[in-house]
Amino acid sequence: MEWLVWLHAQPTIIDTTREHPRDPLIAAYFEQWVNALAYELYFPKELHAASLHFFDLTAQHPQPPLSDWQENSDRLPNIRQRFEKLYAINHPLRVALFDLASLDLVRTIEGKT
Repeated sequence: MEWLVWLHAQPTIIDTTREHPRDPLIAAYFEQWVNALAYELYFPKELHAASLHFFDLTAQHPQPPLSDWQENSDRLPNIRQRFEKLYAINHPLRVALFDLASLDLVRTIEGKT
């Protein structure tokens, strides 16, 4: 959550730049992860029946607090680097988020039915 608040205040997240066109995607991806945790919190039976365990994934892939990095010089480059690993096509988090989006429950909540 701390990352999301900080990311949404960054100019390259707010407006896409030629130098960093994927920055808005970074914020959207981490927001999707937070949403997945909320879904698991409120609908554990449905998610677990689909073999989706976002709290376990979060424990397996912890993200450091922003205070571990210098204010602006290190934060965004480090977040970009972590995003690229977590966004890899076969990464368990990306696979789980893709599967989550296919659940009728989630599609209904997000108005995608």
